[in-house]
Amino acid sequence: MALEEFSDLGSGFHIAMRDLDIRGAGDLLGAEQSGFIQDIGFELYTKILNETVEELKENEFSELFGVKQGDASSIKDMDGPRSTGQVSAQDNGDKEARTKTENEHLSPVLEGLPSVQRHLDTLDPTIEFDPSALLDQEYIQDSVERINLYRTLASSSTYPEMAQWVRDVKDRFGTLPDEARHVVYAAVLKWICRQWLLTKCTIRSDKMWLLCPKSTARTADAFYEQGRFATLMEQCKQAEDTHPYTMAQKNDEIRLIIQGIDSVETACDYLLGTVSEMNVKVSALFDSELEEVLV
Repeated sequence: MALEEFSDLGSGFHIAMRDLDIRGAGDLLGAEQSGFIQDIGFELYTKILNETVEELKENEFSELFGVKQGDASSIKDMDGPRSTGQVSAQDNGDKEARTKTENEHLSPVLEGLPSVQRHLDTLDPTIEFDPSALLDQEYIQDSVERINLYRTLASSSTYPEMAQWVRDVKDRFGTLPDEARHVVYAAVLKWICRQWLLTKCTIRSDKMWLLCPKSTARTADAFYEQGRFATLMEQCKQAEDTHPYTMAQKNDEIRLIIQGIDSVETACDYLLGTVSEMNVKVSALFDSELEEVLV
């Protein structure tokens, strides 16, 4: 908006002032921000910014970026002021390595579906359940250390990375209490929901609700048209003997309601097999079977 409004020669000052409105001037000698970022937080700001950039690539500037709407495989890397053919091999190698790392533990079912890597960086599913999930002060006294551990776990992109996080915490602070275990369960559920492109998972009253994307969502085409929804339904049917399920639709949102989910741990076990090729229960993260997860 600012670039469109101030496009004449000599408009740099106006653009700089608008930038100050958005990001803030900060302290004279410090790092504090005073713009819109201060109100919503830096991480949320960058997330919103990334989502907006992806939407512009898909819609208004699809021809420029070589993107066919809904085609995840046609996005070209045009980050930064580089001309065609000048994207560094190191950048491509880093992206390929990161994608391989995140995908190497997916099940053959998901590996056979089109890549949704471009959605994973901005997708943040909501996880809800009743038990408390936190790193208690009595367990980890240093508040900065607790925040760093939360961030490390939240940034884990593979199941073995989460297993490594559990091992590190266990080595430093001892056996994880129930509240800390539920923090890990929430991270596992969020990771699974991201792989399926689900927007919300609720566990309550011996049931699990899985909320699918709206038809107008950015992920709708990848979820409904490229096989993820049909594959998820097939996975639910295979477990129907022990966990019957129903499907309901309300306000352009489809919900899958899974019966017989009596705990968060059961929910993890139910969904874990759909995205991981490792035949271990989530409880293996906390016991002697941990080495199997880290392989």
